[in-house]
Amino acid sequence: MYSALYAIIPRQYERPGCDLTPTQALPVPPVSEITARWPGMAPSWVDEMVANYEHESDRVSELDLEDVYHRIRELVVQEIMQEAVWE
Repeated sequence: MYSALYAIIPRQYERPGCDLTPTQALPVPPVSEITARWPGMAPSWVDEMVANYEHESDRVSELDLEDVYHRIRELVVQEIMQEAVWE
């Protein structure tokens, strides 16, 4: 998580929406959104993708990472700020 946040935070203004909290990452996109993004995808693949999203959402929810996420994010921001001062 630290490495991912370290890569994302300095670029968060270039790519808004990449820095999601665990809670924000839980919703599973509806089938209509998936088929709109990949219009040629076979229905069985769409179903498989929805199942994967649901599985990942359940796992993230079970890990209860919200508090940990915010603490690690704070550490990353502090390190990035220190590096900026040293430059």
